[in-house]
Parts: sequence; structure tokens; C-alpha cells
Amino acid sequence: LDSVSTFLVQYTSGSHSWSVPLGVSKIYVQLTGGSGGADATYNGGFGEIVTSLISVTPGQTLYLVVGGEGGKPPVGSGGFNGGGGNGGNGAGGGGGTDIRTALSDTSTRIVVAAGGGGSYGTGTGGNGGYPSGATPSSTGATNYNGCTTWTYPTGGTQTAGGSFGQCILARGTFPATAGTYWAGGDSAGDGGGGGGGYYGGGGGRTMAGAGGSSYCNPTYCSSTAYSVATTYGNGSIQISYAPTATPTFSPTLHRNPDSFTDL
Repeated sequence: LDSVSTFLVQYTSGSHSWSVPLGVSKIYVQLTGGSGGADATYNGGFGEIVTSLISVTPGQTLYLVVGGEGGKPPVGSGGFNGGGGNGGNGAGGGGGTDIRTALSDTSTRIVVAAGGGGSYGTGTGGNGGYPSGATPSSTGATNYNGCTTWTYPTGGTQTAGGSFGQCILARGTFPATAGTYWAGGDSAGDGGGGGGGYYGGGGGRTMAGAGGSSYCNPTYCSSTAYSVATTYGNGSIQISYAPTATPTFSPTLHRNPDSFTDL
């Protein structure tokens, strides 16, 4: 049995390319999405972990895009690769982590690990998830323009971005923005950004943001498993492979393989 090689790609706020070595037709991957940002009181949502055995072609170029953790207030920018931001007090959503076949085309993503929603001072962000991201554990803020009723943002699904959260009062409503394909919604004011993913979670207005959704293309993926991360921070990608062998996670770690290139 040929030896198994493994390498780890950590967050660098950029993308990387990797050429599949000769003799390799399957790779075992573990992707983790970026967590949502935290404020002074609450944490953001956790990113999702996706593991899968993926069919590849020797010599094929894959692009590895690692999601960043959402920013903290007062900036609260969205995490790299689709995390939603905010326009006031609140934290940004975490970016999704993915492997794709064309760098500038998100429709070529083979596997996606979702990011978590950003927090706000009324609760934690929703976790990234499969088949859908989670709604935040948050209530609206009564001190924001006298809000008395709220609509919570929802997580991204397999077919659509999550709906936006909004503050409702007698003289009108104050909505955030919905999640979209790839990107979490912005808070459009005080609130948390939605997590990025296959589809992004909705942004929250006077509340935390929702999590994005994860995905693995069944044409390429098998033995896929999804779980919520248990630590906060930036995302990562781990790849294991062996010529003519089914890889496992027990080899020596190589951080800079010859076929790996920063972009």
C-alpha cells in the first residue's frame, strides 16, 4: 500500500491552487468554515465541518479558498469568502470555505463548509449547517428606535439564501439584507452579518446573523459527513491522498507540497 500524504491549508485572506498528483483519483478532505465574529457579550456562530471522499483527475487544478472569521465591532466586517458585514454595532459573519475548479466562478464549488453568523448585543450568531444554517439565539433590541416586534433571520438552505431579520415598529420597519448564493446578508445597521456558504444566512437587524449552508456535489462526493465545529476562528482545509489507495487521516503532515501554489 502506498503511503498517504496530508497537507493543511490555513487562512491567509487569499486563495491557493493545488495540482492533483499523478496516480491520484480520490482525495479525502476536511473543510471548516469561519466562525462568526463576537461582540463584548456574545459569541458568533460556529462554522461547519465537512468531510468527504472526492473523485478527482490526475493533473487537475483545484482552487482552495479558506473562509475567515467575522470581524468584531465596531468594524464588524464580514469574514473572507462571503461573510456578511454590518453597518453599525455588531459582528460580521464568518466566510465559507470551499474547493472549486475555477477560481473566479463560485458555481464550480465542489464542496463548501459554511460560516457562522455574527453576534450582536442581544444574542449569539447562528451556526453554519447542513442542509440549512441555524437561526441566531437572539432577541431584538428594544432600545433601537423603539422596536417592539422582530422577525428573525433564517439560515441559508440548499436552494436559497436565508431571509433577513428586521425590527418592526409603528412608524415602519428596519430590515437587514437577505443571504444570497455564496454570501451572507449584511445587517444594514446595528446587528450581526450572516454566515457565508453554499447559500448565505440572513443578516440580523438589532439581532445576530444566521448561519450559511454547507454542500458537497454528489457527482464528486461520497461518504460525506457534516458536523458543527466546536472552536472559534478562521476556517481551514485538510487534504489527504495516496496513489491507488483510499486515504485516511493518519500520515505525516506536509504544509508545503511541491504541487501547492499561493495565488
